[in-house]
Amino acid sequence: MLLTRIPDPAARRGLQEIAGCDEDARALDIVFVHGLGGDAWTTWMADPGDIGTFWPYWVAADLPKLGLWTLGYAASGSKWQDESMPLADRGNQVLDLLSNEGLGERPLAFITHSMGGIVVKQILRHAESFGVLRWEAIAAQTKGIAFIATPHSGAHVATFAELAAAVYRTNEHVRELAAHDPRLRELHGWFLNYQRKRNVICRAYCEKREVRPEIPLLGVKLPKGILVVDETSAEPNIPGERAVPLDEDHISICKPGSRDAQVYKGVMRFLKDCSAEVVRPR
Repeated sequence: MLLTRIPDPAARRGLQEIAGCDEDARALDIVFVHGLGGDAWTTWMADPGDIGTFWPYWVAADLPKLGLWTLGYAASGSKWQDESMPLADRGNQVLDLLSNEGLGERPLAFITHSMGGIVVKQILRHAESFGVLRWEAIAAQTKGIAFIATPHSGAHVATFAELAAAVYRTNEHVRELAAHDPRLRELHGWFLNYQRKRNVICRAYCEKREVRPEIPLLGVKLPKGILVVDETSAEPNIPGERAVPLDEDHISICKPGSRDAQVYKGVMRFLKDCSAEVVRPR
């Protein structure tokens, strides 16, 4: 049953069902993973006051044979008092959430925004490498990942945050997103080998507009516009794919206003490709 209002902030953590999650015959599980400063619901809403703009519900209506989930985790970029978990620990915590709900028992795909794409890459690395059998199924069953403004080689917002540290109390999340952080490059090098070996379908989108000063980013008043994830950082360098530039900023790029939005049509095509991969004769 679809919700008529989004949960209160305290209830937006963890893995939450959107639609179709109890259908044994579902062909594919889809998990939406938000990024820095986001949450499991409002990240995917053009209007946070109107649950009708929560576009995973549109996906559920347009592709009813899928199971849809949304993941919420602590991802504040500032607010010194908020908890912060290093990326490696977050990977293990999220893997446990996924396996507890039986994800990995059937084919799986992820739709990610910003740091959410990095979290998913960390999840898959741990799933494949740590020798935990219930996690290995998640790495084996992942058929696709959509990266929406994911900073594969770092994000300008982290550099900006360091420069504005007097007003922006950075935490572990922001430090790990520092532009060209070697750990991000190393993680992505692993992912490229994983993607090639397992033939994981990928899509990538990048913003072309700056976040304007009058639009608050993570609770920080910007002195000027900032392009949070540029084309270079958003490009996954996957053979046969290119990051698609969109006339959006880092906040709006994951909030399509209608089914006619390019990112929505692109994600729908991506999910159909993942579904076709599931039923393709081996």
